[in-house]
Amino acid sequence: MSKNTSLPNSLVSTAAIVASAKYATGPTAFFSQFGSAWAEARSQVIKLETRQTYTQAGNPSYDAMVAGDLKRAIELIPASVAGDKELYASLRQRRVDFVRCRPVAYPLSPYLRWELHHYEMNAEEGERIFCCDAEENEALFSRYATHDFMVFDDAVAFIHDYDASGTIQGGWSTTDVDHISELQQMFCWIRSRSLPFDLIER
Repeated sequence: MSKNTSLPNSLVSTAAIVASAKYATGPTAFFSQFGSAWAEARSQVIKLETRQTYTQAGNPSYDAMVAGDLKRAIELIPASVAGDKELYASLRQRRVDFVRCRPVAYPLSPYLRWELHHYEMNAEEGERIFCCDAEENEALFSRYATHDFMVFDDAVAFIHDYDASGTIQGGWSTTDVDHISELQQMFCWIRSRSLPFDLIER
């Protein structure tokens, strides 16, 4: 991965963007907004994940991973992602490009070793997934990309609010064209410094 650590002068932090965005409290209220965004996507959906660990309460595969049984956790992944197949099929039918990026820190967290198996299945469904080196890009993720986010075309962006344990608390939404462009620019820069997930060291 690239060793160049200089950052573009034009980056705007996610913290600055959420200062004027609309907040939805709680995961139910936050994620309830995504249905129409997925349905109306016409060209591209981008997703940035920033953390090395998240919590997924109520997911048997996740619970097995936390218990240290990675083999069992992997066996349970197909059942845990079965509900996503319809969405992926819809995206393929509409030829909507779904691209995900995330930083990877070494040694890999148990969560991320488990998550990479999810990525294999997501990639089979058509999602494109890329990873960048967290250490080489520390300045970006400590100063600018301090939240996860998703952007649907040029229409709407969602910025996630996670607590220190990686539990979703809610999140922000914005239709401001400047903020959407700023998030897209940040994502594009991260993507340029990333490799396909299946090429990273494990």
